[in-house]
Amino acid sequence: MISTSYIDRYDRADGTQYKVRRQRYICTNKAMHRGACDGQSAYVAQRIDGAVIEILKSYLSMIKSTPKDVALERRYQSEISGLKKKQTRLLKETEKIRKQVVELSAEIGRSLIGESRFTPDMLSAFIEATNALLHQKETELLEVQNALANQQTAMEKLDYYYAQFRTWAEEFESSSIEQKKMIVCQLIKEINISRGYEIDIVFDINYEQFISGTEEYRTLK
Repeated sequence: MISTSYIDRYDRADGTQYKVRRQRYICTNKAMHRGACDGQSAYVAQRIDGAVIEILKSYLSMIKSTPKDVALERRYQSEISGLKKKQTRLLKETEKIRKQVVELSAEIGRSLIGESRFTPDMLSAFIEATNALLHQKETELLEVQNALANQQTAMEKLDYYYAQFRTWAEEFESSSIEQKKMIVCQLIKEINISRGYEIDIVFDINYEQFISGTEEYRTLK
């Protein structure tokens, strides 16, 4: 969408003319036939801006009522839980593969004295492939362990985003229109508008994570 202005005018009953400049958003796909679009060609900017501000205010009120420890703990525990589950799975897989390497190595000895159904060359190929898989799993395990070790850094980032979110929530009502637009640009990743002024907002994940799981108001008509 692009923002443009237009002159809204009409003649009053007393013969005078009403004239005022207004803003509107033009859908480039619809108006200029640049792509498929089932929405409108133009939308009144004031109506869109007002709806977005109302949606944003509902989000900001959510973060104001969410204690810092609760907000951070929710995200932190989710990440830690996922990494620990992956670490447990990889530990089991690597241990199983190590045992397979040991068993295959022992099988070579039996093959040399004719007590195995596999030839030494076949077993060597099996061992090489199994060692390659073991190396892959050990690399994945190391990456997960490093991620777990770096959670403090992740928490510091979450703390930064939370503090910034709370600051904007406290200051939003008293902010100028320019400051409100700046906050909108920081918090919102994209805004989708469809026919009938239905608005769907996709928030930046760095901020949405603090209010995920709460009742959301993304669409206003």
